[in-house]
Amino acid sequence: REVHARDPKPKLFLNEYDVVAEGAATDDYVNQGNAFKAANCGLYGLGVQSHFRENVEPNPSLLKYRLDKLATTGLPLWIAELTTENADENKRADWFEAALTSYFSHPSVEGIIFWGFWDHGGTTPEGALVNGNAYYINAAGHRYLNLTKTIWSTNIKTTLTSKSLQLNLRGYYGDYDVIIRYRGKAVQTQHFSLYKLGQDRTFQISVQGNGDEIVLPTGRPTYAPVHHVHHVTHDHTETVGYMGATGSGTNQLTCTTRYSGLSAVGDDKTTDVSCNAGEIMTGCSSVTKDGLSFRDGEHFMMNGGTAVCRAVNAWRSSAPVQAMARCCRRTGLECTYMKAGPSGHGREDQIEVTCPRNTLPLGCTSYTYFGSMDGSFATNVSCIAQNDGIQEVYVYGACCHAPSLHCSVRKSTYGGIKQGETSEVACGSGETLVSCSVYSEDGQTAGAIPHDNNTCQAVNGLDRYAGEVPVTAVAVCCK
Repeated sequence: REVHARDPKPKLFLNEYDVVAEGAATDDYVNQGNAFKAANCGLYGLGVQSHFRENVEPNPSLLKYRLDKLATTGLPLWIAELTTENADENKRADWFEAALTSYFSHPSVEGIIFWGFWDHGGTTPEGALVNGNAYYINAAGHRYLNLTKTIWSTNIKTTLTSKSLQLNLRGYYGDYDVIIRYRGKAVQTQHFSLYKLGQDRTFQISVQGNGDEIVLPTGRPTYAPVHHVHHVTHDHTETVGYMGATGSGTNQLTCTTRYSGLSAVGDDKTTDVSCNAGEIMTGCSSVTKDGLSFRDGEHFMMNGGTAVCRAVNAWRSSAPVQAMARCCRRTGLECTYMKAGPSGHGREDQIEVTCPRNTLPLGCTSYTYFGSMDGSFATNVSCIAQNDGIQEVYVYGACCHAPSLHCSVRKSTYGGIKQGETSEVACGSGETLVSCSVYSEDGQTAGAIPHDNNTCQAVNGLDRYAGEVPVTAVAVCCK
């Protein structure tokens, strides 16, 4: 009543959890619906969430039994959050068809809403109809299109043989266009809709006009590729810490990789690694030990005046992560560790931290709370991290200086599209690898590994779909 007192237009629903998909408290939900209806408080209908358990096949007989119970209230039903999950997209297609057919055919169900159809927003890869940033329509997606555009579509052609013609048809409910053609040309259109009224409907169509051809609306693709421009921000830039070379050094740049132990498995589990005395940390990398993409990334931090490389595990992880620090020696080498973020929430938004004047970005990392990111890379003056989808990401950079230090950013060609496949890039003759990071425009990165032979290796974290971009290894090489 309070809602309708302020705005009488919205249709108000109750919404359940597990009542139809799992059969929990079905009778109680019926009683609640009847109580709201009797209270005359403006209730329009009952929402049915319809979240099926992962790897549990919908049972049409049970669905009908439970829907029939809810229908005794006389209230319209809306499927509000449909999901069903199976890693096999053909089984997933069968399961969606079973659920959708049960719901579409029930006389009390007015509409069906998916919880999400895309694995990058709203649902998991195991529950998606569309996968990847190139919008690959999988078997479940094609099944949905076939049901809604072909099987559940009524198409009838008939010839007008007299001034009045009666046509009786049994049609699927939905919106209809009647097109009248004369000598092969469209001369008139009319629109009507069929709803679940439980009774016949009669429509009268009067053919008028002088026979001149009319222009019909043209079909258009459901989506078209667009050029995406990354939104770059520099918010909340701050200094994390500083390290300078101590003791006797050498004019020759030498670096080695130091490895952490393994983290625990699970969300936000961490593992750290530091450099040895006399070494300066120029790079921080991490990798999942099963080669999957579920990780929060890595970042620089300080502990008692010493730089630390921390790797962070993520939700849905099934293996540890390991941190790897690139530790270097050279006379006069000093590094300031900086961060910025979070990024925006737009698709593939970037966050950039610019190094102070007279310093170079030797190492870049990306870190998020959400277990998914596109990675990071260095430019000539900054470090950039990019989110995957709409979840925010932070960027960290090691901004360093040494007399006569010259550096370049080298990137690999794309690696393979299968999970666990890698791409590599090597430093040039006379150069030393100071950091190694991973980047993909389409995310799903399992990490980067800096090797002591001055090569940087990036690991692909999930199988990719047609049109998606594999991982790139990004090395910063100095001499």
